[in-house]
Amino acid sequence: MQTVKLKLELERFLENLALYFYDNAYKTLIVMLTVCALLGIGISKLEVETTVEGLFKSGDITFANYDAFRNQFGQDSISIAAIKSNNVFSLPFLSKLRDFHLELENTVPYLDKITSLYNISNISGDEGSLIVEDLMENFPQTAEDVAALKQKVMTNSLVQYQMSLKQGLISNTK
Repeated sequence: MQTVKLKLELERFLENLALYFYDNAYKTLIVMLTVCALLGIGISKLEVETTVEGLFKSGDITFANYDAFRNQFGQDSISIAAIKSNNVFSLPFLSKLRDFHLELENTVPYLDKITSLYNISNISGDEGSLIVEDLMENFPQTAEDVAALKQKVMTNSLVQYQMSLKQGLISNTK
């Protein structure tokens, strides 16, 4: 009985509110535009925390446990180095990329994996079979080899996507 009475009162209130908005359309419009403007002004101060650390309160024991876990097992972050060149598909650039790739691999500690144009896989299909091979299985030695590599890369959207190659101008090392 009590819920029925509450329901009727709520319906009556909402009905009266709707009638008020209808009868005072211009006032309602002005109020709504003012509220939207105030919210729009405040949106520039809105911050979005996207890290896991933002979920914890300072001094929380759970954060201390998480931090200890992260120190023991490592983090899942990725670093990206982009190398811009006027011609990615040239012997001097590819040699520089290979040397940079190998130097990172040999000198940077705690580096799990490097993905670059130098070691990316070339995945293609041929008559119902899947072929997976290293893109630069044989490092290009001549201008013809570089032209063949460019043709292979520019016709393979997977390689272009992974390396952010746009018109062959940028090579990423992840």
